[in-house]
Amino acid sequence: MGLSRILKKVNKAKQAISSLKGIASKLQNINYNSAVNSDE
Repeated sequence: MGLSRILKKVNKAKQAISSLKGIASKLQNINYNSAVNSDE
């Protein structure tokens, strides 16, 4: 296996993880805001 192939896979994995984290943080913000708004 070439090193460039491995690096490409690692970069793809990093991008997928970062995008998943971004989606998760957005969902957490939405859940937090809805919970705060429902208490009022």
